[in-house]
Amino acid sequence: METEKLNDRESCVLQTLVRDYISSAEPTSSRTVSRKSGLMLSPASIRNIITDLEEKGYVSQPHTSAGRIPTNRGYRYYVDYLIEIAGLSTKEQGEVDGTCSSLVSSVEEITSATAKLLSSMSAELGLVLAPRFYKGVFKKLDIVPLSEKNILLVLAIESGLVNTVTCEIKSVYDEKELERACAFINERLEGKQLSEIKERLEEIVRTEDSKTISAVRLFVDNARDLFDFPDKKIIHVEGTSNIVSQPEFSTLERVGSVIGLLERKELLVSPLEKRMKDGVYITIGEENTEDNLEQYSIVTANYSIGGISGIKGTLGIMGPPRMQYERLISLVDYTARFLTDRFVH
Repeated sequence: METEKLNDRESCVLQTLVRDYISSAEPTSSRTVSRKSGLMLSPASIRNIITDLEEKGYVSQPHTSAGRIPTNRGYRYYVDYLIEIAGLSTKEQGEVDGTCSSLVSSVEEITSATAKLLSSMSAELGLVLAPRFYKGVFKKLDIVPLSEKNILLVLAIESGLVNTVTCEIKSVYDEKELERACAFINERLEGKQLSEIKERLEEIVRTEDSKTISAVRLFVDNARDLFDFPDKKIIHVEGTSNIVSQPEFSTLERVGSVIGLLERKELLVSPLEKRMKDGVYITIGEENTEDNLEQYSIVTANYSIGGISGIKGTLGIMGPPRMQYERLISLVDYTARFLTDRFVH
């Protein structure tokens, strides 16, 4: 449906109604709008404007109430034209700074801790999609003996991100042989994109020298795990209790839909991967075309590990369309920017 521009009075009434409903979760009456809008109009005059907004699809009337609530179209108009972004407070910025500053270059820690932070600060679902690791550029491999039967493979990429795999070994390797294997692998793979290495690993490392260094085979045999991130680790979602405690999810059916979605949270990976636009990206209700997401609003931004040109991930907040857009837009934007700055190498 094409957006119809509202006049000043209609805009003020819609802005007041949206803000009141976001705050109260109760349908807003014309008397309330008359009192809060600052228009100096009677409830009867306000009622006429609300009726016009209803005819245009921006508000609706629940069956059990004389008040009105915003429709998804009303929320979209509010976000596009009426919102007044409020920056995070100094205290809130400090909370983000403190959490993100303590993170190390571990995919698991970055995604998990940031999702918990967003959930805690938003009282919604916090979402973090791990960086597109396969787009990273190989920097170096370290092989660390843990015991006679186990070693640790540590893969570092140019962005500073690392991935590790512990593997069991059948024969003992001395320190010099592991050093030779690392030197050989690093020389052959340095500067190559991980997706290329994954596809052409055997071809890239196949030389006469590789045949004489048995530890190289150890790396090749474990490369699948080293270069892959299982689905369960790609995305972290936190804050289930935040969602199910909200009025929109008061029925068993709605609670069940939330639980079902979170039990298959890998379904969120694809829609988040599509959100590669710069800045904060917001979808409301049926703008989320994937199954089971039509009842949510999703606010996201991309972050980079290794600076602006590093590998990108996505973080965000998901909840019912009745959410505090002004504050949550600032929270998502600030967190993504801080995380990007934190991992500049």
